[in-house]
Amino acid sequence: PLINAGYEAAVYEDVASECDGVSTEAISKTFATKESMGKKQRRSAFRAARECEATYFALGTMTADLARTHRSGRKMVTVRVQGTVFNITKRVPRRVADIPPAQYIGIGVNEDSARTNALTLAGKKAGETITKVMQEKGLR
Repeated sequence: PLINAGYEAAVYEDVASECDGVSTEAISKTFATKESMGKKQRRSAFRAARECEATYFALGTMTADLARTHRSGRKMVTVRVQGTVFNITKRVPRRVADIPPAQYIGIGVNEDSARTNALTLAGKKAGETITKVMQEKGLR
């Protein structure tokens, strides 16, 4: 949704590599047990993105529950998503858009397909929310 709306996005792995940010491996390790980054990791990520000429930085989480059996007999996974978009052009980042906590359900023939369907839906809805808020505020 963001790219289709005319926004440009960079993959954080490229930002970290080109502009010396905290590694994606370190971030993944943090998110394996927590729902937020520590202040040193966040500062490093924001500084790297700023150095790589980014204006905005989106930070969020998607948490998948264990699969359950849907009444149809197929597998069902619930994913929770939440996040924030920051304007990082100034020394202290400013929140410009929030993705309020929401849950999405994916159903599939097995747990993996149900999880993929839920994550895909959650990502799509989060992107739509960010795009709408940023457009309403006239942010580019």
